[in-house]
Amino acid sequence: MIINLIPEFLDAVQKPDPVAGYFEHLERHKSVISAYWNNYVVDPFGPNAEKVVEEMVGVPWNSIMDIRQIETLVDDLTELMDILNKTYSIDFPIDIYLSVGAGTVQIAELVENGKGVLVVCLEHFSAQTNPKDIGRRLPWELLRIWVAHGVAHLVRFSSKTSDSEIRNVIAETHGSYDHWEVGSRVTLGELLVNEGLAIAGMKKIEPRKPAHVYLDYGAAAYKRIRRMESFLRRTVQREIDSSGVGYRLRYFTRGSSSASRLIDGRLIPERSGYYLGYRLIERKLGTLDLADALRAAPHELLERAV
Repeated sequence: MIINLIPEFLDAVQKPDPVAGYFEHLERHKSVISAYWNNYVVDPFGPNAEKVVEEMVGVPWNSIMDIRQIETLVDDLTELMDILNKTYSIDFPIDIYLSVGAGTVQIAELVENGKGVLVVCLEHFSAQTNPKDIGRRLPWELLRIWVAHGVAHLVRFSSKTSDSEIRNVIAETHGSYDHWEVGSRVTLGELLVNEGLAIAGMKKIEPRKPAHVYLDYGAAAYKRIRRMESFLRRTVQREIDSSGVGYRLRYFTRGSSSASRLIDGRLIPERSGYYLGYRLIERKLGTLDLADALRAAPHELLERAV
């Protein structure tokens, strides 16, 4: 199901007290919006939340969000989900929420009470500059592949036939996804496979994009990571069965510190795990149906890859 929260959000932030209006909006959709905040922003009811909301509601969203374009998007995503249902053999319910986030991730993958949830933060897909500089100004046409990326994660997280480590952690945490709990408990191999498969999903849906686009890198960053591939492969070979939140910071987090990315005296690029994750499973993907690969245990895909 696709749930468009944009009209309600715009009504909320036009109230005389837009901060209060936003929190009322949050309360009405608490299970999803608060889960998004807890995983990707801050505690929505903690001491730092109001400052973030003040910045967010201070943007003239009515002049940035094109309601007609978003209504067309609902139709486009309905068509895309029909394609993904077949391509990924989706066997569980998914809700897609169109929303405005707090300028962090463009797509937030969640599992709430066993149900797959995707929060699509549309502030990232507006070409218009806003005074608070919230959003990444990604081209609108990239939204399709980012939804394909997020839904691929949800298959790995939620399918009844998934052998992923992430699904096991979610099952142990009462059927809900916790970004940092997962990041601290699953192996580096699982984190790499998880992102590599999501990139494979993007390529399956839109096969003609430049390679760096699927990875969300600039062209120069992509070239640098390619030059470091041999070093990165050797590094993860000795760490691939280890777990710890430091690996999520080192290999997958935008804005991570230089200290967290220093290995054997060399500074690796931010988010290099996306490139490496795809490269480590690329050969195996040639022999497996993508729907099966999305559900495979990490060792099945990483075998002889490093």
